[in-house]
Formats: sequence, structure tokens, C-alpha cells
Amino acid sequence: DPSRIIFACWDESLLERRGANEIRVLTGDQKFLGLDLRFNVDLRVERVGNVIECRSIDWSASELEKILGREFVEDFTLEIEGDIEAVDKT
Repeated sequence: DPSRIIFACWDESLLERRGANEIRVLTGDQKFLGLDLRFNVDLRVERVGNVIECRSIDWSASELEKILGREFVEDFTLEIEGDIEAVDKT
């Protein structure tokens, strides 16, 4: 299960398992234009050979739609991609 790597590297209190290969990452409170927001990013985690691929599949932000309006939220995108790869340091 490649998501075990994510749970081993990240603060588990900020992670929620959403499915077999999906994890929700909670960012905690963030300041944006004077607003206190809490962003959540849903990641799909897959193993491809020796590489763990992480890719965002959804996101949400507390109170963002109420404050800035539905049109802003629908037009805003957040994409995260990354790889975790084992490196031999010998």
C-alpha cells in the first residue's frame, strides 16, 4: 500500500484515508487576504515501479464559498503533483 509512505512522512493528525489509494490532507488554518481558511486536498497515491506518485484529485476550503461566492470557487483550481523515490546513498 503506497499510502503507508505518506502516513509515515506526514503528521497523521492531518491525514484522513478516503479510499484504497486516496488520502485527504488537512492543511490547518491558513491566512489568505486577511481570511482564516482551512484547505483540504484529496490525493491519489499510486506506486509506479520504485516511485510513489501523488496527484491532487479534489480540494475544498472552509467558508471560501460563503465569503467569495460560488463562481470564484468553481473557477479556482488547485493541482498538486509529486513523486517520492527511494535513493541509494551508499
